[in-house]
Amino acid sequence: MILPVVAYGHPVLKKMGVEITPDYPDLKVLIENMWDTMYQSEGVGLAAPQVNRSIRVFVIDASPFAAKYPEVAGVKKAFINANIYRKEGDEVLFDEGCLSFPGIREDILRKPIIYIKYFDENFNPHDERFDGVLARVIQHEYDHTDGIVFVDRIPSLKRMLLKRKLTDISKGNVDVAYKMIFPMIKKGRKLTMLMLLVLSSMFTGCGPSREKTVQQIRGLENRLFSPEVVSFDKTKADSLLVLYEDFIKDHPKDSLAPGFLFKAANINMNAGKGTKAIALFDQYLKNYPDQPKASLCLFFKAFVYENLLDNLDNARETYLLFIEKYPNDDFTDDAKLALQNLGKTPDQMVREFEVRQKADSTRRADSIAALKKGNKKRK
Repeated sequence: MILPVVAYGHPVLKKMGVEITPDYPDLKVLIENMWDTMYQSEGVGLAAPQVNRSIRVFVIDASPFAAKYPEVAGVKKAFINANIYRKEGDEVLFDEGCLSFPGIREDILRKPIIYIKYFDENFNPHDERFDGVLARVIQHEYDHTDGIVFVDRIPSLKRMLLKRKLTDISKGNVDVAYKMIFPMIKKGRKLTMLMLLVLSSMFTGCGPSREKTVQQIRGLENRLFSPEVVSFDKTKADSLLVLYEDFIKDHPKDSLAPGFLFKAANINMNAGKGTKAIALFDQYLKNYPDQPKASLCLFFKAFVYENLLDNLDNARETYLLFIEKYPNDDFTDDAKLALQNLGKTPDQMVREFEVRQKADSTRRADSIAALKKGNKKRK
């Protein structure tokens, strides 16, 4: 039987799966259904949380990679109560996708070798070593049983830029050829009514007091950013931006104004509104240059120039200014790395990474050979 795959935003994807026992109800039926679902969806792996079961079970079949990686041919396995107890090797970038994230693919760093203990579908124990593509597929599915999804492993700034796509996935605004459960669809009418109530309270009366505006802001922030919220809501964000800007205009010297301005800039950046985000970051740097978030505003400004506006000259200039002004900042190394990779495609960065890996391996081999030669001479 084909099971529906849960989409990003479903709470089950963020839960730690529980271990099961051999008497788990209809376990073999569930595993067969997971195979059917994985093949129908053209995946190479599927974890139980993806079919709305918060248990430590996943299946893999990496045969679609066999043309390029012959060693994976015929490897079809079910993993129950798995435990990866050791990882080895230098992390390697590889393009990954996920059935719960249709249309999104990202380069993910993972260790190339793993050691894993698990039970198969007959509850026979195994202790095995996997490497290469198999190790990667297993780690991806294993993450699901730990409540980790693959976009959790990409840089936070890059993840911000995916928020619109992730929201579309949660709402079902994607083309997909297999059955899915979209967590935001059933909430649509409820959210609309909620927004009507919020807007009604916002516009009741004239000239709301500072306290009333702050209360409205906090209420919207809780609905937009609380841990229970699983996706970005544009309507709420737009309403919150109006409140932020009104407060900043009416109370520019208030202690809350810098924080609200910084949040407004970030919401615009996350929504892909690069020009507006730049203007707000500049406003922060001009009006609150000594506030704690000033350095981050300058870094984000460079990030927006690079990734949203594709203005590499301004990005380079701003990154350099950031490094000069804040040489010991937590993001200084990120700025230096961004400068090194400015204008490069992901394929170029992967090739350069592989060249460095090869050069490092050669140096290590030469060092080992030199040591052995020295030891022989001493003998």
